[in-house]
Amino acid sequence: MKNTFALLTIFFCEAFQESFAQDVPRTVTETWADYDPRAEPLEVEVVREEVGGGIITRYVRYVVGTFAGKKTKVAAFYAFPEKAKALPGIIQVHGGGQFARKQSVQFYAARGYAAIAVNWGEKVIDQAGDPNTDWQGIPAGFLDPKHHNGVEASEGTIHRKAHPWNSSWILYAAATRRAITFLEQQAECDGDRIGLQGHSMGGRLTILTAIDPRIKAASPSVGGSGFLYTDIAGIPNSARRMAAGPERDLYLKTLASQNYWPLVRCPVMFLGATNDFNSPMEFVLRGFNSTPEVTQSRTSFTPHMNHRFTADNMMARIRWFDTHLKKSFTFPATAKATLDLNTPDGIPVCTVRPDLSEPHKLERVEIYYGYDRDPRARFWRSAEVQRDGNTFSAPCPVMNTGEPLFAFANVIYETGEKIKMPPGYSDNSLLTITSEYRKAYPHQLQKAGVKAT
Repeated sequence: MKNTFALLTIFFCEAFQESFAQDVPRTVTETWADYDPRAEPLEVEVVREEVGGGIITRYVRYVVGTFAGKKTKVAAFYAFPEKAKALPGIIQVHGGGQFARKQSVQFYAARGYAAIAVNWGEKVIDQAGDPNTDWQGIPAGFLDPKHHNGVEASEGTIHRKAHPWNSSWILYAAATRRAITFLEQQAECDGDRIGLQGHSMGGRLTILTAIDPRIKAASPSVGGSGFLYTDIAGIPNSARRMAAGPERDLYLKTLASQNYWPLVRCPVMFLGATNDFNSPMEFVLRGFNSTPEVTQSRTSFTPHMNHRFTADNMMARIRWFDTHLKKSFTFPATAKATLDLNTPDGIPVCTVRPDLSEPHKLERVEIYYGYDRDPRARFWRSAEVQRDGNTFSAPCPVMNTGEPLFAFANVIYETGEKIKMPPGYSDNSLLTITSEYRKAYPHQLQKAGVKAT
């Protein structure tokens, strides 16, 4: 009897492993290989249209796709200037617990874009009772059945075994890819000039979607760093929790943002907060530096903040799209930065060389340094900056050579044009770009003879 039980156990384990492995994508490329975002008709419904201030705003709904026989749909706001033709397009992806907002698409429409905001989270965005996002009982969004993070099979998931398409993340990214298709089919939009932005969960979805070659510029914010299930250097057990096993391995290979960054082929403007909980600074830069377009991409970090940023950082996003989709703005290059540990007095010095070319006037350079291993809790000290010709430098004294040292600079430019900003931000003419990031670990500090002060 015991032998029979043992044999049955082995049989079921082998059967499970075979079932798990069979026909399941194992990479990001394989996950999306059979998905064509143009194949299924969109079946666009116009629920409502309003006209005001020279802007046409539509409440629309379109088909995301038919999965396991269930036709899923997503609601969205779409706005564009009256009498518009062949404008660049912008796709906006909201964050966790949030919803699409008409003011956001109207902002971009007023700036000469055709813009769509995808309501993947299902919440009411206009009038109660309106046709809205419908995931057809597949776990997704914020109404029951809610967001399903993992790849494991559950009630209502598309597959009955572990599969990347069981995760809600893939469905949201599919809805965003379908928004690209939507814009391609609109007379108001030039389908060869489409940009993508998203905040928080939407930031991650921006990275998951930016591998679509139809996206020509992207701007994720405080989301999409990747490496969240990895310990922060020097802090054991700081990684997000997920039970070990084949499902975790599959999730990381097919859904973790770090495996999407190397596949992004468009220039990226990442908006960050130095103390963000959702996209720790070191993880952002690790992912960011793996994109093939890193030399054409930029970051803009707000110091001291968590999950939000200021108007001068937001300006970087707005002008990023103006640069790459409208060719109406010249974007400054990333400032070069060095961290010199071998100094006469043993105090490290950060030196920054910003882009001083025309047409933008340099307003100021701010240098920050900090020590805490955890970027979410790191206090960034403002250094005393001195200018010498085209370089800016500042001492970065350390208190303990047994802890690491981190440094970066924010380069603030006066664009000469004060523009109306989106809701929540004051009108602004300043633009902030973050320099190259520098760090030194304890063994490097000690080897260089750095002194604690």
